[in-house]
Amino acid sequence: MKKSTWKAIIIGAIGSALGGIVLLFFTKDLLTKVWSFIVSIFVWVWDSLNDSYSLFGWLWIPIILLAFIGLINLIHSFRPISEKSVPDYYRYKEDFIHMAKWRWNWQDNRITNLWCFCPTCDATLVYNDPSVRDFLSSELGTKFICENCDKVVAQIDSGDKKYAISAVTREIDRRIRTKQYQAPNK
Repeated sequence: MKKSTWKAIIIGAIGSALGGIVLLFFTKDLLTKVWSFIVSIFVWVWDSLNDSYSLFGWLWIPIILLAFIGLINLIHSFRPISEKSVPDYYRYKEDFIHMAKWRWNWQDNRITNLWCFCPTCDATLVYNDPSVRDFLSSELGTKFICENCDKVVAQIDSGDKKYAISAVTREIDRRIRTKQYQAPNK
């Protein structure tokens, strides 16, 4: 016979002997004690649920369950986010769209703090709201103006500021979806 076959036979014999020794300790008396302990736990839980408190005992089950879920969520919220679990596009926070430099942050897979800056002097742009304009004016859309350079940097046709911001958000989403964005290197 091969050496590996002898090893397998010896290990099997030792395992069988140890199993027999363990079974010697599990007598009927020990099994009875273990079973009565398990039953006493269930009886205690049942009595606790049916006892009189300021709330019914069974009402404590959802309260404890919700508290446990909240504790788990709290623990997970303090967990550091690893670099591998964050999508690559989370590093994509700046781009030129509609002739202006737009910057934003990511929070829970959503774009936040989106705003535009002058590509020349990097000043924060201001906008003129078409809803405030004269109804007779033929100008449509929102203009983004650099007060430092005194010029219109970007214009998004049709709509007010809210529409312009959502148009840029849609463009960012499109660039991410089509992988046309450039995330900075680490």
